[in-house]
Amino acid sequence: MTKTSGTYNNANVATANTVTASLAAGDFSAGAGTQLSNYTLPSSASGPGHITAKAITVTFTAADKVYDGTNTATVSNCAIDTGKVGSDDVTCSVAGGTFP
Repeated sequence: MTKTSGTYNNANVATANTVTASLAAGDFSAGAGTQLSNYTLPSSASGPGHITAKAITVTFTAADKVYDGTNTATVSNCAIDTGKVGSDDVTCSVAGGTFP
């Protein structure tokens, strides 16, 4: 049997999501000396599928400051540079930062 596509039960990151594939007679082949008509074919099959999180790249700006004895940094302009897929709603915010 060869089937190259299916449908996950949801789009969330998880292990063992259910993947369902619709099957047709063309997805099966009979071995040498066998007739495909001797078999009852299922119309679908399912099994586990894993969806893993995709990495994104985030950039932000740290404001310059005059040395004041602390390493706190004021940050702004948080942006998703790469990794966003299609029309996914991905945003970022940075509450604060520190200079090394």
